[in-house]
Amino acid sequence: MSESLPKPIRIFKDTVEAVVHTASSWVDTCAERAVRDGLGWVPEGEVQTAPAHRPNPTTAGHIMKDGRVTPPGRQTVPTSVPVSGAASKFADTEEIGWLESGRRELPYRRDRQWAVPQMWWEMAFGGIGAATYTVSSAARNPTGMAVGWALAAGGKGILLLADLGRPERFPRVFVRPDTSWIARGSWAFGAFAAGGAVSLLPFLPQPVRTGATALANTGAVVLAVYDGLFLNHAKAVQSWLPREVPALFAANAVQAGAALSGALATTQPRWMRCLGLASGAASGTLQALYIRKLGEGNTASRLSARELVEGLQRDRFVVAGGMIGTVVPAVLTICAPNSKRARAVAGAAAAVGLEHLRRAVLQAGIHAPVIDPPRTRPIGEGRTN
Repeated sequence: MSESLPKPIRIFKDTVEAVVHTASSWVDTCAERAVRDGLGWVPEGEVQTAPAHRPNPTTAGHIMKDGRVTPPGRQTVPTSVPVSGAASKFADTEEIGWLESGRRELPYRRDRQWAVPQMWWEMAFGGIGAATYTVSSAARNPTGMAVGWALAAGGKGILLLADLGRPERFPRVFVRPDTSWIARGSWAFGAFAAGGAVSLLPFLPQPVRTGATALANTGAVVLAVYDGLFLNHAKAVQSWLPREVPALFAANAVQAGAALSGALATTQPRWMRCLGLASGAASGTLQALYIRKLGEGNTASRLSARELVEGLQRDRFVVAGGMIGTVVPAVLTICAPNSKRARAVAGAAAAVGLEHLRRAVLQAGIHAPVIDPPRTRPIGEGRTN
């Protein structure tokens, strides 16, 4: 598809993708080093595992550890269990084996289409930029408004343009906003980009700038919740369907926007500090509710919960998204409300947490098969909940 693009657009697309991948790799490396050195945690993928037994499917049967015999010709699911033997609180060893086996006939698999750097950076730029613009406009801080507009309209806009496979079909994204969340998000982004640009022009009359600010804030409110609502309509991934996802993304964006707006302001108003603390508390509560909802769901949902709390995305979801992105800004806001350096650190921590939380939710998305694979042990065996 990319071969059909004009050469300038193809060069632009390839350049943006290379920059995004390089930046994402650098951020990942820095985050992993900080987690390793500061907390001494090791990613689950590096934990020593015991080799799994792969029985021959042509044999007459295979005796399982619990004494039962599999039917002839049925190949049992290979599993890779940590040597420590610690059981997951969300999924049993057989369900984990379905995910880790990589076999096509057992397609519990991690999402690879949307869990890409362009997508989570799009979400991060859009969420924090829109919230920063709105909070700064309420505080009448032109610097914060300009930074928020640049992050959302500039950062998200460039990634959206680079993600276009067929530029000639671009007008179609605005069709049917009554039924399509892509169309709604496109209209909201257009309103925010246009209104925000006009509101920042100092030579225009004040009534015009006030109307443009109102238009941009309307689009910003939609952008703050759009990513979560968009994922809610991706029916193939169970962990993106809970109603907590849009609320979590919105609360997380508001906290990051309040923190970044405070860092860009000369003085942080009391209402802005209260907004940051309230949205941070809501974000932490929604994270816990989200994990609880996933833990009560089907196999794909519980495997996603394991990814977020015990598995590959634990450092991003719990440490970066929860502790660094939520707790650190709240503590700094309470302990040093008048320190400009503390506000700057709080803004940076909130931004890092926002990006890591969205990435963790995307990469923890797991596709489930239409028909569950056969089990060799009773459902729920090996789970502690």
